[in-house]
Amino acid sequence: MRRFGAIQYVSRKMKYVLLYVNEEDVEKTVAQLRKLRYVKDIILSPRPELVTDFEKMIGTFKLTAEDQEKFVNKGEKKES
Repeated sequence: MRRFGAIQYVSRKMKYVLLYVNEEDVEKTVAQLRKLRYVKDIILSPRPELVTDFEKMIGTFKLTAEDQEKFVNKGEKKES
């Protein structure tokens, strides 16, 4: 498996491997892995499609009343 990419994790009990592959080589590597008799399933990560630019998302989420109370009360100190 090492020749296909960087092995991140191996679970012998559950019989799976987390394998990191260069994005340019994914199609070729998946085709090679599918030919192996001991490979039952291949699940590709959705990470390339995920939005990772969070600066654009500022202001799109609103705190609930409960969360606002937590943050406001956290800054205040109790006087005894």
